[in-house]
Amino acid sequence: GSSSRCSSGSGSGVDWPSAPAENIELAETYYRAFEVLARDADFVADVWARKPLLVAEPIAGVAGSFTLDDVREAVDSDFLEAGLGVPTAEGGWKMAPVSQPRGSSYEDAKLRYVDVAAGIERGTVVFNSAGAHVPKLGAICLAALRAFGLPNCLNMYLTGPSVKQSAPPHTDKQDVFVLQMSGAKHWRVYEPPPPSRRPGSDPLARGKGDDKLCLAELGEPLLETVLTPGQLLYVPAGFPHTTGTVDPHDGSHVCDPPEPSVGLTVGIDTHIWGLNYFSSRQGALALASLPDQLTPTQLDPDKYWRGMRVPQSVGFLRAHAEAAGEEERAGGDGGGGGGGNSRNGRNGGGGARGGCCVGRGCKPRRQRWCGGGQRRVRRELAVVCDGRAGPGGFRRLRRDHGGRVQDRAPAGGETPLRRLRPVWLLRRRGRSHGAEWHRLWRPADQGGGCEWVGEAKGQGRAAAGRGGRGGGVG
Repeated sequence: GSSSRCSSGSGSGVDWPSAPAENIELAETYYRAFEVLARDADFVADVWARKPLLVAEPIAGVAGSFTLDDVREAVDSDFLEAGLGVPTAEGGWKMAPVSQPRGSSYEDAKLRYVDVAAGIERGTVVFNSAGAHVPKLGAICLAALRAFGLPNCLNMYLTGPSVKQSAPPHTDKQDVFVLQMSGAKHWRVYEPPPPSRRPGSDPLARGKGDDKLCLAELGEPLLETVLTPGQLLYVPAGFPHTTGTVDPHDGSHVCDPPEPSVGLTVGIDTHIWGLNYFSSRQGALALASLPDQLTPTQLDPDKYWRGMRVPQSVGFLRAHAEAAGEEERAGGDGGGGGGGNSRNGRNGGGGARGGCCVGRGCKPRRQRWCGGGQRRVRRELAVVCDGRAGPGGFRRLRRDHGGRVQDRAPAGGETPLRRLRPVWLLRRRGRSHGAEWHRLWRPADQGGGCEWVGEAKGQGRAAAGRGGRGGGVG
């Protein structure tokens, strides 16, 4: 490829950092694909964190954009690490090293492509965080960051053409966008089992390590497909899935003629960095030196998954929340339906469409939560902060106007939000990506309310503090 460098992509108008022209072109290609989803109101309302989605129409420029030749070049030119997915005796899945050092020198310790090729024949070779080490893949990470405004990580999966089960049923902590480069892979995605069925297990890490997740627990797939070059598959965090390069029904190869599968997975790391309601609640209680006696996995599935939602004021979701808030303000005090409870969206409805953020009986001048994102925060707090009462928690919050949050303590002790200090969260973004600070909670100085503050660009707390409510990435 060309070795010339440029600092901007002319197609999207995004100001890219200085990089080889071919990497800028690759970033442009993936940015356009991700931006379509990030701007799609239906994707945000009906699909994001609720159900899997297959983009069956091949995306221009994706197929073949990273090949086994690129893998060989990356392995030869850098000190990379890779794992081989292997089953455990307990029925789970873990990573084993692809190769062992052959000596004490740099070259003897370095992974070789011949080791990778041998691993592909045995199963799936996994390059975790490949986007932090391989420049071409880093360009894809940057494209996802610009489109979604959320931290991400890119993994690469190489699977031989005759592997019946390259990954047993398991769940991931990330919402993932899977892109098929070459070959083909069979995917089955299932609805999450109720967390209360295994309250001691992490719903976002089922089937990993010593945890066993059986197909019998899962029922029929929500989605079953063979992913071919150029296609994109979205799988929400916590949704069990299993993969292979052989059709599990008839044993035939899913790729004709058979060839290894090369796939890239861009994981959106919101839960890794605690960008959900449960994490914010936990951090706020910790900073206030208050006990947290809630076990989220013991809640009903709907309440658990609502607590795991990413706030609507974060990343690409913020623009949609602000647009919804504008529509509600323009619509006055009209009626509306209840918020959706179901993880997969089957039982869900739209948020309240009236002009009042806390119920029809509340006058507009009494509003303390402004905009669609703040309205949603208030609604979610009713569930997250009171696991037992459910709607009762909402009524209490409506009565007190957000002044206090009821914790699930035996004595029913209350937590004054005025005592909570801001929670700061550093977003790590890999090599040379810099850092951003997220200010998640800010106690309202007046009126006892609690505000949700979006992300703020810049280095350190001062920048985030200056950002305030308007410091988010739009």
